[in-house]
Amino acid sequence: MEKRRKTTINDIAREAGVSRSLVSSVLTNMQQGKKIYRVSEETTLKVQKIMDLHDYRPSYSARALRSGNNRIIGVVLSDISNRFFAVVSRSVEECAREHGYMVMFGNTDDNPDNLAAVLDLFYEKDVSGLIVVPCVGSEEAILRYRNKGLPTVLLERDFPGSGLSSVLLDNRKASAQLTGSLLKDGHKKVEFVSYDTTMQTILEREKGYKDEMVQHGLDNNIRVHKPRYCNYDDIQALILDAISRKVEALVFATYRMALLGRQATLRNSITAPCAFACFNNADTFDIYEKSMYYVKQPIEDFARYSVELLVGELEGAQKEEGGTKIVLPPQIEKTQ
Repeated sequence: MEKRRKTTINDIAREAGVSRSLVSSVLTNMQQGKKIYRVSEETTLKVQKIMDLHDYRPSYSARALRSGNNRIIGVVLSDISNRFFAVVSRSVEECAREHGYMVMFGNTDDNPDNLAAVLDLFYEKDVSGLIVVPCVGSEEAILRYRNKGLPTVLLERDFPGSGLSSVLLDNRKASAQLTGSLLKDGHKKVEFVSYDTTMQTILEREKGYKDEMVQHGLDNNIRVHKPRYCNYDDIQALILDAISRKVEALVFATYRMALLGRQATLRNSITAPCAFACFNNADTFDIYEKSMYYVKQPIEDFARYSVELLVGELEGAQKEEGGTKIVLPPQIEKTQ
């Protein structure tokens, strides 16, 4: 059977009785979602009808060669199974679409070798720019491609002094407010559950906890635990020890560690667990009788600002020397 020849932009122009450049203008207006080029509504509808009739799809690679921008953003996530990043990725995709961009996703599992491999792939695919959630040890790989001219915005974490633009939560303030909420409830023996890392985000959360304890004159009660990350046995032992020492509340650096803490109290039939607080909320927390404070991260703002920073650079906006750093304010909420 003879293979059907693919419809070209010249075929569309010929059938519509217009120039090739006019069809190209219609395509650009369609992609942008707004009128970039002045084309009458009648002509636009005529061209669109013919494209639909032939199921015409423009060649993105050809358009990229002409414009120097194929309008594809590479988004590098640290853990797509993490609810926070899953929701952020959806919001980034929606924001990118509003600006006429498509999105490709890559997952690193917080491994710098995986991150480097994802960046290699995205560079080969000729993405227009990057939105990256970095991990410890990934700065060199990210800067290598930034120095090759690939616009890059860091999301949720950053590398101070790197010159890269970033969108971050004020983690130190958030942790201080989270701890403060527990102290206002009358808890004084409040401890922090972190893990061994050099990640700036986590270190800022530890500092915020300490700041608030010192502010309330509770220096002697400051205690930071560092079990293995998301290791149930370590966290179970920590919970049992905390209960035996009559610790009144625990602030967890991540919601996953808090979830393991909740599981430990349930499995060990602890009827009077200490109060919990953490970053982000998991729906499963609602099944527990004891309410808890959590930091509600501004997901839509993370997505919107990161996309706008990147698109602005891609489309010629003046980039601030040293990069633009957007720090988002925290919001403390409580489960029902």
